[in-house]
Amino acid sequence: MKNISIFSLILFIVGLSSIYSQSDPYSGVARFNFGKYLFQQGDFLRAYYEFNYYLENDTSKYLSAISLREMGRISEANDRLRGLIFNSPLSEKARYQLYRNAFLTGDEFFLRENRSLLYFPLEYSSNIEKLTRFDYLLKGDIPFDEAEFLQPFEDSLRDTVSLLFKARKYPQVKNPVKAAWLSAIIPGAGKIYTRDYGDGITAFLMVGLFTYLAIDNFDANHEFRGVLFTGLAGYFYAGNIYGSYSSAQIFNVKYRTNISESIKKLIESVDYFSPGEK
Repeated sequence: MKNISIFSLILFIVGLSSIYSQSDPYSGVARFNFGKYLFQQGDFLRAYYEFNYYLENDTSKYLSAISLREMGRISEANDRLRGLIFNSPLSEKARYQLYRNAFLTGDEFFLRENRSLLYFPLEYSSNIEKLTRFDYLLKGDIPFDEAEFLQPFEDSLRDTVSLLFKARKYPQVKNPVKAAWLSAIIPGAGKIYTRDYGDGITAFLMVGLFTYLAIDNFDANHEFRGVLFTGLAGYFYAGNIYGSYSSAQIFNVKYRTNISESIKKLIESVDYFSPGEK
């Protein structure tokens, strides 16, 4: 009877401690659950600190790594993810998130060397191929023809991606030397070529006006004014040539920047990262 009483007391104490641990807001499990709530709310800093109290749980380690990434601490996130890529139920997700971090940081070697199906599971392979192609687009280094490049993308996106592919693979840039030569032949023509229409027309009018005034004053034997207007015509003529060369360079920078921004906006508009995950 005494033994039964002792056994009952032990069960009572164990049960009581179990109930207390579940209701204790400072227990590891409670802090982990609170961390998940904060994570879902986008409060990654506080979530990270809560997860740190329960790192024996792989899910907690995984979510703490994602929280670090969302705070811009990608190197620390990668260190934590690498601890999960072997012998963890979350190893596949951890590998995928390492790939995503490489994409965000522009780690080209990791992106292109680790996208095989031997490293990533089938459920992620399609997204991996899409992200890899986006990386090629962003870098401007595209070793595919159009049909092969578009193959992983869904039909609803192929037209948009095709336009970006053509813009990057066959850029409609302007030749600065050609722009300068055009303006040397016809003042302002180089600016028109670079679609800087206002400056092109202005350059044509200014060079033409001062050339006319120079000729008119020489014809009227006004040597000083003729020389003055000749100098002004030459100044605007030379400036128009240099300006056309620079205008072509500016056009090319804007063209490439706009393409990069369009690619980034498209990446942001689709969810090619881990399904159901941040």
